[in-house]
Amino acid sequence: MKWGYILAVMVVGALQPVQAGMNAHLKKHLDHPLQSAMVNMWVGALLIVGVLLVRQVPPPTLAALRAAPTWSLFGGVIGATLVTTMLIAAPKLGALLLVASFLTGQLTSSAVLDQFGLAGYDARPVNPGRLVGLALLAGGLVLIERSSRGG
Repeated sequence: MKWGYILAVMVVGALQPVQAGMNAHLKKHLDHPLQSAMVNMWVGALLIVGVLLVRQVPPPTLAALRAAPTWSLFGGVIGATLVTTMLIAAPKLGALLLVASFLTGQLTSSAVLDQFGLAGYDARPVNPGRLVGLALLAGGLVLIERSSRGG
């Protein structure tokens, strides 16, 4: 069962650089990068609303939203920041360096979240194997950046 989730996340991960490239290309036709980010978020919101309607999922109640921790309501801020940053950086870095940088940030942050049990995750200690993995990842990022110069 876990492998199904892993495969789904890998497929979505594979689509991320495609999305960044699409958004960066859209930006060429608009007046400002934030317009491209806005269109991206609107299209995504419309898709989710459509799925909710088809599946007949009611909107959340005000009581349920009030019961949620305030910090948990701001995931959209991260999503909007992610989309905007990626669409601006994509043409400057290229797909490989863009995603290598993104993954290094993601995995480093993930190690901190696991270590301290933050943002709703259960605590999972960062052990030497995980630290070596992160160091190798950082080394890979450096190699990718150096080999990308001038190209």
